[in-house]
Amino acid sequence: MNIYFINPPFKAEYGKFSRESRSPAITKSGALYYPLWLIYAALYSSKQGHNVSFLDAPAKQLNEERSLNIIRKTDNEHSLFVLDTSTPSIKSDVAFAGKLKALYPHSFVVLVGTHPSACAEETLGYSNAVDAVAIGEYDCIVNELANVLDAGKDLREVRGLCFWDGKEFVRTAHMPPMKNLDDLPFASQFIKEHLNERDYFFAAATYPSIQIFTGRGCPFRCNFCVYPQTMHGHAFRARSAALSSCGKKASPTRRSCRSAVMSTPISSLTSWTTASTRRSASAATISRLVSGSC
Repeated sequence: MNIYFINPPFKAEYGKFSRESRSPAITKSGALYYPLWLIYAALYSSKQGHNVSFLDAPAKQLNEERSLNIIRKTDNEHSLFVLDTSTPSIKSDVAFAGKLKALYPHSFVVLVGTHPSACAEETLGYSNAVDAVAIGEYDCIVNELANVLDAGKDLREVRGLCFWDGKEFVRTAHMPPMKNLDDLPFASQFIKEHLNERDYFFAAATYPSIQIFTGRGCPFRCNFCVYPQTMHGHAFRARSAALSSCGKKASPTRRSCRSAVMSTPISSLTSWTTASTRRSASAATISRLVSGSC
């Protein structure tokens, strides 16, 4: 099936909206996170055989008109549109979904992200243009949804979905979080093919940088952190320690095109591979980063 993953435009006239930040905003520093959850979902769907298109509107500071012009370049009459969301932008996200539905009335529009996961029925109530919302971690939800739509089956067969059936809101069976994160392809290759690393900026990393996640879930319940509570849960999961790098096992004291040093706490376990420091990193530095002593 054709699946179009979209990080929708929002207030482009003021700057780049970092939707997947823990606190989504247009920042004074110009920080813009990669839409990594959307990227991994697109990678997983592509791995399962679906045709994937991708648009990150905030990265190019695109407004709605320019975004829709890009989307019009592909045949989307029967596509599945997957729109990322956030609480600050939710009304705008839903309005953009309405414009997609007006352009492609036979398409299927699903909203993903923290806000619809926490407020599924409320989000659906904003507009009839939204066909469903995904609740929680959505890599497998989107793939199941695409398979069901392609086969013309009942939406109730898709786990992790909430939709309006014409009479009532329906919540399908729970979609458990992905246990084996090694099933997910690496984000770096997708970024290389579909995005420009110079469009993104994070003040704590050398510019430009590639951001990847090596784990999901967090056992803690910090009230300022939205992702464990709404999407990834509190059971920590990680990729295998021996990450594949260009077809070879990566040494923990070396860095290459697909290996990276973990540089944040367990709550996110984000890794960055920077363009300017691809050659090596000392074992002592890695030890300090992993232990959190830096």
